[in-house]
Amino acid sequence: MANAIYNFFFNLLDHEALSSAPSAYFNNGWNAIKQLFNAFFSSR
Repeated sequence: MANAIYNFFFNLLDHEALSSAPSAYFNNGWNAIKQLFNAFFSSR
């Protein structure tokens, strides 16, 4: 259940935010945040 919510949430953000991201810096930072969330959800 948590994984489904996680996938929906980040897929939505990928389409809305990353498709129009102003800089590579933002993309790199966001990917790092997603990796942290992914590690958190995977450990549960």
